[in-house]
Amino acid sequence: MEVLLDTSFILTCLKEKIDFLQAGEYGKLILPLQVIDELRKKTEKGKAKERETAKLALNIIQENKSNFKIIKLEKKFVDAGIKKYVSRKKKDAIVATLDKELKKAIKDKANILVIRGRKKFELI
Repeated sequence: MEVLLDTSFILTCLKEKIDFLQAGEYGKLILPLQVIDELRKKTEKGKAKERETAKLALNIIQENKSNFKIIKLEKKFVDAGIKKYVSRKKKDAIVATLDKELKKAIKDKANILVIRGRKKFELI
């Protein structure tokens, strides 16, 4: 099983002081290059707190890069790329996201990993 990490999931985990690497308990962590690009953009723009959180995320990813399989999605935008990716995996993928629109779009195509109770992961 693969766990595809979305930007919203990573940032929320850090804000809530949850180790997003623990999502690897559900399968191999897949990190799209587009998510890394989104995190880099957030280090340059936005509120100071969000910039710091994005920098922390990039540092954690860099320090633990052996834990990730880094891929390039077929679409430029992350959500569109994730939708296409899971449509090919046929329920063999778990998407770690908190994005409501993305969850709604993929609910019948993939398992979804979310944060519950501000401290634990739940597969829906």
